[in-house]
Amino acid sequence: MAFFQQRNILTAIEIGTSKACVLVGELDEEGIVSIIGHGEKALSGAVRKGEIIDMETVSDVLFNAVTDAEKTSGINIDNSSVYVAVTGSHINSQQSNGSVIITGEDNNITGDHVAKATENAKFLPLLPGNSVINYFDSYYLIDGKRRLANPVGHVAHKLDAYVHIIYGDQNRIENFKSIVNEIGIEVQVEPVFSAVASAYGALSDEEDKQGVLLVEMGAGTTEFMILKDSGVRHSGVIAVGCDHIANDLSLGLDISFSSAADLLISKDYDHNKNAGKAFIELSGTIQESHRKIPLASIDKIIDSRLRELAQIIYDKLNESNLISELTMGVVLSGGGALLSLTPDVFNTVFSTPVRIAKPTGIIGPANFESPRYTTVCGLLKCGLILKEAERANRESGLLARTSYIVSRTLSPVIKTVKDIRESIKF
Repeated sequence: MAFFQQRNILTAIEIGTSKACVLVGELDEEGIVSIIGHGEKALSGAVRKGEIIDMETVSDVLFNAVTDAEKTSGINIDNSSVYVAVTGSHINSQQSNGSVIITGEDNNITGDHVAKATENAKFLPLLPGNSVINYFDSYYLIDGKRRLANPVGHVAHKLDAYVHIIYGDQNRIENFKSIVNEIGIEVQVEPVFSAVASAYGALSDEEDKQGVLLVEMGAGTTEFMILKDSGVRHSGVIAVGCDHIANDLSLGLDISFSSAADLLISKDYDHNKNAGKAFIELSGTIQESHRKIPLASIDKIIDSRLRELAQIIYDKLNESNLISELTMGVVLSGGGALLSLTPDVFNTVFSTPVRIAKPTGIIGPANFESPRYTTVCGLLKCGLILKEAERANRESGLLARTSYIVSRTLSPVIKTVKDIRESIKF
């Protein structure tokens, strides 16, 4: 037991519409996380549009995934820090601002001014039954005119801090946490919005700073988040995912839903397209056992749903005057990023460069480099930041509370455990 206590073990849990995935990571003395355990089990019908519908089924599936992760890692997850991704159409976000008057002869903005303004900004009145999931810095405004990522040292009379607050239905959020405890993991479970975890897992420093849109396309939902100057500007959840594309194919082509879902992940579909073929033969159709389906018909249905989804996101960002912030374009994550049409559709709608996400900053087997694992790998990076902050706290003895700065690369602006815990509301 003493051996376990000396090891920095992190556990990430993603309960998605199509699967429950558990990763166990270990943080070494150099601050690097390695995946040492993995458990993954299919989910069907128990999670709908990112929300847990059948607690008993999810509990059974998650228990089996956790068991596999413990066996492969040789670690009892009770000895780790546990982070769980949460999503759902109930999740919303809002920019909140707080102000502070700069006093003194020189009117220089200090870290204390930033902390006070940010503290004031986090008090957002919520409707009963809602609770905050995560807080993030967005940007600062001095004297109502100049927008800055870091105002410390500037001369001003007034400082406004803008904080991005992600919140949702408290009971639905608690479902994600309580189900982990119900399967016997008796530790505090920290919730993280799925798009936040994906941002940690996929984005580079340059994208984070210059301006980028992250789109996480899962089976039941699509999450999005725009970041600029290392701050979150906007985020949201759309109750449309790959299952909706599969349903469109099922109805449009008169095939079963399972055949349509298999078609989306089948390599035969892309292989036939790349080979210049006009048809693909599918089994399990509703009216016949086998039928040739025109690839052009498949493309048209997939393109239509993807274009609708991309346009919804575009319109939301355009309403907030944020399209111009996408200097580094769009990063696509999740299983939907693997559809061959997805990059071209988003490139057309947003008129900006598009790339497929690849989880970074975590050492593990090559199969975890898929965008399907961006969220769960990003959860481990959230844990990495907390562990690094704890170590810095022990070494420096600092307990002063600073800002809500968020970093995926452990930059020097992160100073204490309290800093980190406030930045992502742990």
